[in-house]
Amino acid sequence: MKKTFAFLISLSIILFVLLYSIDFMAKDISYYNNFHNEYKIEEESGLSKEWIESASNSLVEFIKNGDKEVLKHHFNKKEISHMEDVYKLFKLDRVVYTSLFIITLVVFLYKLLKNDFIFFKYIRKYILITYITVISF
Repeated sequence: MKKTFAFLISLSIILFVLLYSIDFMAKDISYYNNFHNEYKIEEESGLSKEWIESASNSLVEFIKNGDKEVLKHHFNKKEISHMEDVYKLFKLDRVVYTSLFIITLVVFLYKLLKNDFIFFKYIRKYILITYITVISF
């Protein structure tokens, strides 16, 4: 039972890191700017650099707070509708990684109070196994 529980907590840790990273990168404007520069979006699309940066800023702002008003200057109704669905996915992402963090923290504190060091031995072992399992998919 301890091994199974340790594996599940290891999976929670890996999924937390993965889901938090997705949320973090989606709100990082420098990621978008680097992407635009690397793939020469300005040249390929024929749009001005200012428009592209402004559209990216509005996307990041929308992902952060879900206010579709920031999208109206750059996107049509169909695109905004799509982004509303995307925002729902980001909200779900935030709920899941926050829940995983809280559950893992509570379990860690409980196991520390109980001096269950065998659990932490299993955690160290299963973190690597879980990581390899997650990235293989």
